Amino acid sequence: MQRQFEFYCCRVTAEADPRAAFELATTQDFDVVVCDWQMSKMPGNAFVRGVRDAVESDRRIVVVSASDSDESEAEARAAGADDFFDKPVHREDVRRLIKEC
Repeated sequence: MQRQFEFYCCRVTAEADPRAAFELATTQDFDVVVCDWQMSKMPGNAFVRGVRDAVESDRRIVVVSASDSDESEAEARAAGADDFFDKPVHREDVRRLIKEC
């Protein structure tokens, strides 16, 4: 997904560790925060809710998941996610997201 954002000339900050990503997402200014729903060290709902609670802005939060269930999407949106993309994420989804920002 990083390459897809870079294809559209977006500056990307990537972090594999969810806790380190959470620290970045809550202390730095980003237009969009993208996270996986199923992470090993931090549940996706805790990540999304924590970022939403910590950051007072119109920052978009996007969740990606290999689980294409409606239940996962509903849980992500209830936690505060603005968008939910099934894996694999397609370039058209990234383009639409960038246009909406």
